[in-house]
Amino acid sequence: RPIDGSLASIYTSTDCFVSIAAEGFCLPAIESIACGCYSILLDWGGFTEWHTEAMGLKVAVKDIRTCENMHGFSGYEDSSLKWAYPDLEDFKNNMFEAYENRVHIKNTRKERSSLIHAQYNWQKTVKEGLIPLLEEKKPIIAAQKPKLSVAMITKNVSGFTVDGCNVFKSNLSIL
Repeated sequence: RPIDGSLASIYTSTDCFVSIAAEGFCLPAIESIACGCYSILLDWGGFTEWHTEAMGLKVAVKDIRTCENMHGFSGYEDSSLKWAYPDLEDFKNNMFEAYENRVHIKNTRKERSSLIHAQYNWQKTVKEGLIPLLEEKKPIIAAQKPKLSVAMITKNVSGFTVDGCNVFKSNLSIL
């Protein structure tokens, strides 16, 4: 089943998705693999738990450093934040390997896509996550009113309003 949206057409038109500066779960990588792309990813972050050799290659980490001067970027300083730097020689070797095997990579697009669709879908999430939780027979009802958290990637946040109210300057009350 194809992924909807304009990124899907970009992913399906490329041979390889490359990210050597990703962190966390790396959603663009999983989207690209679901579209059949081969991947070259830095061996750092949450995606290392699900990324397999069938999906692509991992670039070795050369160095891990503490992030500095994050105050203007993230709004806080945290000495526990780390950033991984790729081994550029390993990166070059992986790029060369992908180039040398591009025919095989192109012919195995459907298999990569199937791996993602088999592992990450609503049916599996419900079966492995929600049903066992419900079977524990523990109350799931919160003691307080549930809260809604929203994360938005925006441009020109000073002009972003909902019903005439700038949500970044005032509290948004959802009843």
